[in-house]
Amino acid sequence: MLEVKNLTVHFLDAAPDRNAVDGVSFAVNDGEIVGLVGESGSGKTVTAMAISGLLPRRKSTYTGEVILDGEEILHCDRNRMREFQGETIGVIFQEPMTAFDPLMKVGRQVEEALWVHHPEMSAEARRSAALNAMAEVELDEPELVYDKYPHELSGGMLQRAMIAAAIIHSPKLLLADEPTTALDVTIQAQILKLLKKINKSKGMSVLFISHNMQVVRKLSERVLVMHRGKIVEEGTVDQVFLHPQDPYTRHLIASIPSRDRHLRDLARLHCKEEKTMLKNVKVLEHSAIRIEGEKTVYFDPFHVKEAPHDADVIFITHEHYDHLSAEDIEKVAGDKTLFVLPESCREAALKAGLDEKRLVLMRPGETKEIDGLPAEAVRAYNVNKQFHTKERNWLGYVVTLGGIRYYVAGDTDDNEDVRRVRCDVALFPVGGTYTTTAEEAAAAVNAILPKAAVPTHYGDIVGKAEDAERFAALLAPEILCELCRQAEKQK
Repeated sequence: MLEVKNLTVHFLDAAPDRNAVDGVSFAVNDGEIVGLVGESGSGKTVTAMAISGLLPRRKSTYTGEVILDGEEILHCDRNRMREFQGETIGVIFQEPMTAFDPLMKVGRQVEEALWVHHPEMSAEARRSAALNAMAEVELDEPELVYDKYPHELSGGMLQRAMIAAAIIHSPKLLLADEPTTALDVTIQAQILKLLKKINKSKGMSVLFISHNMQVVRKLSERVLVMHRGKIVEEGTVDQVFLHPQDPYTRHLIASIPSRDRHLRDLARLHCKEEKTMLKNVKVLEHSAIRIEGEKTVYFDPFHVKEAPHDADVIFITHEHYDHLSAEDIEKVAGDKTLFVLPESCREAALKAGLDEKRLVLMRPGETKEIDGLPAEAVRAYNVNKQFHTKERNWLGYVVTLGGIRYYVAGDTDDNEDVRRVRCDVALFPVGGTYTTTAEEAAAAVNAILPKAAVPTHYGDIVGKAEDAERFAALLAPEILCELCRQAEKQK
């Protein structure tokens, strides 16, 4: 629908080698919402103004092509461009308080595109169209708003009125230039919801411009990252936010103020200090794992050949007899060790001689603090092999230790429960007859997108070395996987 090819814009009062937009190329498909994001001064607004024909031609030069519905419009004459403005292209400007003429009533400004493109319309028909547009953008009492001056409306109401003016002629392309910047968070959310509604109901393409990464992430399907006049990264929302490739994109993500550290931490994946998070993870034989930090924690400690080590907490993922071997438990358990396990494991645990007073039973989705250790239970099962079915109630665990969130999978495949996990380190079974293949494990870990991953069935009777190597090769490039050979080194 819209195709921009090698667009370059230079303002005549700037240095000869400084272009506001420098060789930008991208496309917007029919009915698509594309986010254009970057810091102030990166060239976002100038790009939009060039597309809409609103650049001052006497103060700038531009090259390249802007093709709208098959027609090149960047270099068309003023009269032809005027036919596109308001009818095929609608624009929402950044500052609603200054975008409206303060001496003209709001209704008259909303229907301005109709005055330009349909002078034959009667005043009553224009008024009716304006009222319908204002109702469509959910302005309360549009009849009253129609006769008010801009200063009589709040910022949120003015922004809705501006959107009404932009869509009154049902344009094919809507250019939204930071339409939520001057609004509070609650009104921002309402405006974003409104833009999505318009996009869905009218099939209108939207180029949404913002410096707010979180806002772009909520609204857009694809994202263009702009820096110093150039597009430095492009992709789907998940690709750009969860797998940022360009250093500038990672810096933008790192600047997001959020309670959830997940997105911010992605930008720091390549820093050397992040690798130290793995130093307290020990992968033992046959998937047994020891994590040392504030406490010593074991996961499924069966067939352990190391010297005894008193554990504070032992996590058991399911009722398989190996996981509850009295011999193995004796090697790692102390007098005060707590055992965390699915409810379905209770009978098997008692048969293994465990003290019921020291059992902590968990259900999928449950969160508990166990001896000061925050833990969450995640349903674990094999979708494809149907070995660990969803009904068996087997678990994986997210445990926070030393400020780091570890997810330890319970022989799980890539399923919807796993995809919701958020963690810093994922310890995942890889290879073998009973657990996930390298491809399944990598797909699950890439969906979780931790900062580091460890194949826990590496180099033993369950998985093989080549399984772990294939797993590591399939991981997203941001995910550290430097413990792949740890089990081999310990032998």
